[in-house]
Amino acid sequence: MHRLDRTTSVFLALAAAWSAALVVLAAVLHGGPTTVLHSGIGGVHYTTTTAGVTLIQENGLKVLIPISVPLVAAAVVAYALRRRRRRALPGAGPVSWGVTIAAGAACLLGLLTVGPFMVPVAVFLVLACGRAPLQPAAVS
Repeated sequence: MHRLDRTTSVFLALAAAWSAALVVLAAVLHGGPTTVLHSGIGGVHYTTTTAGVTLIQENGLKVLIPISVPLVAAAVVAYALRRRRRRALPGAGPVSWGVTIAAGAACLLGLLTVGPFMVPVAVFLVLACGRAPLQPAAVS
C-alpha cells in the first residue's frame, strides 16, 4: 500500500486549500477606504479618501511570492510524504519536517502582518507530518 491514510490526506488537502485561498484573497479582497491628511499652502489642511484596493493592487504582483509560499510548502510536504510512503520509509522524514518548521517560522516572522493567516497551514502540515507511521509500511 503506497497511499497516505485518509486523515493525512485530509490535513494536506486543508493546508493546500487554505493556502490557495490566501492567494485568491490577495487578488480579490478589497481593504477598507484610506484617508490621507494633506498640508496645503498657508497651513490649509485637506483630506483625500480612496476606495479600498486589493493587496496585489497596493503592492504589485511581487506580493504573490510570499503569499504563495504556504501553497508551495504544502505541495512539497505532500510530495515528500508520498515519496517516503512509496519507498516504505518510516516517519515523515527530514524534508517534510524541515519545510513544516520553515512554514511555522514564517508564521512567527510575519506575526504582525500575514503570519496569523498562515498559521492554519503550519498547523495542518504539523498534523500531517505527525500522522506519518513510525514503522515502515509492509511491502506487498
